[in-house]
Amino acid sequence: MLEKLTKNEVLILKCFQENKNINVFSFEFIKNKTLLNDDSLMQSIYLLEEKKYILINKKKLNYYNLSSECISYFKECLPERQLLSKLENPKSITELKNIFSESFLKIALSWFLKKNWGYLKNNILTAFNINKEFDQDEMLI
Repeated sequence: MLEKLTKNEVLILKCFQENKNINVFSFEFIKNKTLLNDDSLMQSIYLLEEKKYILINKKKLNYYNLSSECISYFKECLPERQLLSKLENPKSITELKNIFSESFLKIALSWFLKKNWGYLKNNILTAFNINKEFDQDEMLI
């Protein structure tokens, strides 16, 4: 029956044979041992399964990467927290525009008010509590 196997299939089976102490092989492990490219390896693995030499268990993994925006929030806190840190005393929106960019201030102010950390009256922003504890969304960062 070995004569019906392709060169790549034999290579994969030899990889399994040489690593008998391992019961489950990841795609990356087989790829590193056989040096086959992704397409050739996938094709050969599926052919080996069709021929009942191996059993494939598929597991989907999700990978998440932090955006540069998220990394900056990780380093400097969320916009609303940065805004809160500047409100030891009430400040006008004009004063805050001198500290933050307009686009940043819009985001920070929106979340600041949504989280009910203070109020805006007559263009003056006032915080309820400058020493506000971290919220759940901030703890995730």
